[in-house]
Parts: sequence; C-alpha cells; structure tokens
Amino acid sequence: MGSHDFKREYIEHVARFKAHYPLAEAMSYAVGGDFKRVGGIERSLLFQEGLRDGHYLIDVGCGSGRLAYALKDHFHGKYLGIDVVPDFVDYARSIAGSETFRFEIAEGLSIPESGESADYVCFFSVFTHLRHEESYVYFREAKRVLRPGGRIVFSFLDITEESHWQIFEGNVADIGKDVHLNQFLSEDMISVWIQKLELRLLKMEKASHPFIAVQTPFTDDNGNLVTGNVSLGQSVCIVEK
Repeated sequence: MGSHDFKREYIEHVARFKAHYPLAEAMSYAVGGDFKRVGGIERSLLFQEGLRDGHYLIDVGCGSGRLAYALKDHFHGKYLGIDVVPDFVDYARSIAGSETFRFEIAEGLSIPESGESADYVCFFSVFTHLRHEESYVYFREAKRVLRPGGRIVFSFLDITEESHWQIFEGNVADIGKDVHLNQFLSEDMISVWIQKLELRLLKMEKASHPFIAVQTPFTDDNGNLVTGNVSLGQSVCIVEK
C-alpha cells in the first residue's frame, strides 16, 4: 500500500508555501486559498445546521484558522481547534482574537477532549487527505466526544461529483510521486460508517448544490460581497449522535 504519514506530509506541504510566500498568503494557500470566502461559508453552514452561542464546537483539522477567524465576531461559545501542523496552530491562535477559543496540536488520530462534552465536531477538508481507515477512527472519536444529540459536520471529495473528477485525474497523473494525498469518499462508504457507529444521517449534500444560506453577508478575499445561497465546493454530510 506504500507509506503514508499525513502529519509529515502536511508539515512539508506547509513549509513549501512558507518558503515562497509572505506568511498570510502562505497560510491561505496551504489550506487551498479563498481564506475568507471558505471560512465564511463554513460558518454559515454550521449556523444553518444549528450551531448557537453557548455551544461547544471542536474543529478537527482547523488548519490556519479560516473557520476560527470567520467565527470570532459571530460565535460566543466554546471552541477547540486542533491540527497536526504546529505552524497552522500558531497562526490560527494569532488571528482568532478570542479568549474562549483554544488551539492544540493534534496527536495521532485522537481528539483531546473528554467524552460527551461537545455539541458539534466539524471536519472541513480533513477526510480528503486521510486514508479511509484513519478517517473512520476520527469519526469514531467525534462520536465519543459528542453529547447525545450532538452533530458531526464534515466535507468530502465525492467520486460521483463531476466537479471533483479533475482532482481524481490529478491523482492518476501523480501515481508514483511523493505528493499530497487527495482521498475520495462515496455515499455508500459513509453510510456503512454511520451504521457501524450507530449514528443518524441528517443530510448529505452534493458539492454542486448551493444549499448553504449565508445568514450574514460577508466580504471575500477579493472584496466581493457573498450573500444568498452558496456551495462549499466539497460534498457535505451531517450526522447526529
């Protein structure tokens, strides 16, 4: 199956951007760019799906803090962001601007929190860079830390989504190269995970479907106002414990 060390891969991935760009640009490019736009859409999605002030949100794979940055003036609750890349964690902490937001370096595939303590756990563009077995372990961890009735929100690359096919073709072209892993999921596999962990599926939405309502319009990275209904760019699944 070959070697796959996602922590090493991501640390090297971030280091390459830091070597070529100013810090803020590097921290945006390293998580795929569109820092403000994607963070604002993620925030809108979580609010649409029930996140409220006073809730406890755990952001697994928080990256350089685009969700935390989008939430800082809009969410008055408890937040924990974890990531395997120390540079990401340091930068996210520096821009979060909230004493109630906490950041930690992730160790292995565990979530550093006690059982049944969180209201929401999100994984945005996390399962896209892990092996399926690793994603399942994180999924199981999310169930552990959630209170009954808590929700898991995650995005994924969808093998049936036409807009994702060029990414798959890129994977084909990169066979044999030491490159960043892009992993695909299918609704069938996700359904098996949900069944095995005795969770309840609430919603499965395609990447191309603009199902996310922007409650509070915001300005994207190019100064354009984002409003109306939008899509995240990846497919989205929401489950309940």
